Amino acid sequence: MNLQKHKVGSYEVCYRDAELSGNHPPHTFYEFTGPEPIIEYKNFLSSAELDFVYLEILKVFSHRRPALVHDYNTDTDKISKSIGVHKDIRSTDAFTPDKRVLELLEQKLEDVVFPMLKEYYNIRGAFKRVERWNCLGYQVGDFFRVHCDSFIRSAIATNPKMKIEPGQFWYANNPHRKFTTLLYLNAYSSADIAPPGQYTGGELHMPRILKDGIPVQFKPEAGTLLGFPSNFIFMHEVKPITSGYRFSTVTWTDVV
Repeated sequence: MNLQKHKVGSYEVCYRDAELSGNHPPHTFYEFTGPEPIIEYKNFLSSAELDFVYLEILKVFSHRRPALVHDYNTDTDKISKSIGVHKDIRSTDAFTPDKRVLELLEQKLEDVVFPMLKEYYNIRGAFKRVERWNCLGYQVGDFFRVHCDSFIRSAIATNPKMKIEPGQFWYANNPHRKFTTLLYLNAYSSADIAPPGQYTGGELHMPRILKDGIPVQFKPEAGTLLGFPSNFIFMHEVKPITSGYRFSTVTWTDVV
């Protein structure tokens, strides 16, 4: 079954007809369409804010832990117990930063991100916070395989065509994630070996979003925020880190 292509701004988005009919999430791509499919907001954090967040995360670096894989319970409508560490899906560190960092990020979300998303994607509903910010780190060799941030697992079970390429994609089973907000805390380096505080590898690869016919790979500067719908059109992966250490933080928001 061939992928269909739909022009959105300077990009093309790809999908299969089977994904847009039958058992599929109610928040399909067409519900949130902006001038471009993805928002890239450079200097979302000021230099002072970025330094503060970065230094606070370094303070808890020694307390990092493996990031877990969670599933969603469609019977209780809540995130269920964690599946645990799953190295076939992801190899990632997780942090719990100081509450001042979370308060700053939450305030920026309310004051800047929500109004921006509402206008950009012409959203009529209200935003509802469903998960706190997740602070993540990737060391050399770490990765996160291609995944979708929001999907109803039962839909895949009843419609196998939605798997796209069996065994290649992981779907986070949480239908309350409508928008993904990803913030980069240190810089990608184009050098062979990353200088201190930067990293190589770790590109954010989106196989369904094309530019000039090629799947996009983001290599943002420190302080850049990416915003995009959490549905299957925007499945993505973090490529393996080849040097240095990649810091980022991510959260998800519902629309009701």
